[in-house]
Amino acid sequence: MSWITGAGMRLRHLLARRAAEERMNEEIRFHLEMETEKNLRAGMSPEEARRRALLAFGAAEAHKEVMREGRRLPLLEDLWRDVRYAARSLRKTPGFTIAATLTLALGVGTNAAVFGLVSATLLRPLPFDEPERLVTLYQTHAEPGEEPRPIRWSYPEFAALRSTVRSLSHLAAYYADDLNLSGGAEPVRVSAEMVSAAYFPALGVQPLLGRAFLPEEDSIPGAHPVVILSHGVWEREFGADPRVLGRQLQLNGIPLSVVGVMPDGFDGLTGEGELWIPQAMAPAVYYRDQLTSPQHFLSVVGRLGARATVEQARAEVAAAGARAAAGARTEAGAENEGVWTAALVPLDEARR
Repeated sequence: MSWITGAGMRLRHLLARRAAEERMNEEIRFHLEMETEKNLRAGMSPEEARRRALLAFGAAEAHKEVMREGRRLPLLEDLWRDVRYAARSLRKTPGFTIAATLTLALGVGTNAAVFGLVSATLLRPLPFDEPERLVTLYQTHAEPGEEPRPIRWSYPEFAALRSTVRSLSHLAAYYADDLNLSGGAEPVRVSAEMVSAAYFPALGVQPLLGRAFLPEEDSIPGAHPVVILSHGVWEREFGADPRVLGRQLQLNGIPLSVVGVMPDGFDGLTGEGELWIPQAMAPAVYYRDQLTSPQHFLSVVGRLGARATVEQARAEVAAAGARAAAGARTEAGAENEGVWTAALVPLDEARR
């Protein structure tokens, strides 16, 4: 008999427990009666014949347990018994039951959220054109006797880097924060990415409506008050009106004209972008010294040139890029002590 057939038989016995128990009792009675009848024929009294039959057969309950074990599914039965015991215990302590249920639900929800986040940020490929050609750039700094620590870029350092590196077809800086949006359905807080004009070309993403930023819109501080909306903001705040292009809204009280709407699902490299403004508008809208501060708060993304490799770009950034950034720090009177380096890694690798 195969194990599949045996398992099927055991399962049928499990579902017909009462009938099986009755058959087992009848079988034991039959053996006892047969043994008793044999003793009676040997001349024993009825009482002695019965006693000898029981002694010959052994403990009836022990035989029953052996026969039950032969037909049961131990794992399923033990599990069912444990479930019933747990249910009885939980009914007796409703307060503990509620707390345990909420804790379990919270744990399951947290695990699901964490897995969703990991899947979105680590496992799924980057949702951009030729994502294997996207790279991220950063600096490291170490005092004597210390381990190097990664550091972002100041805008002066980024500007010097951009004018030096040739192995990248596009190089863009970006930074995000929450700003006040008015001019739509109602005033709301939105996550705004302040980006270089090369940001969208670097990612290989085109607006659904309108256009991306022009280079001149990221050249003179405050001269070009333009904004690009996410698909979600366009739907929620402007009713998905295709005539939104050219419409004025206010961001932190500064009037801006809508020049584009991004495709559904695009939320920038921060994963939270709801609208975008050029870096050149950041001093007016967000931080007055955004373009001159020596503070390191900008992330930098680039796209490899048509013939460039990661190794070539990495070597160029480590040499020429590091020198350009050091020169920018000196010119700005910023800290330039210790050991500074510039590094480049594929964007997909950096997020792991």
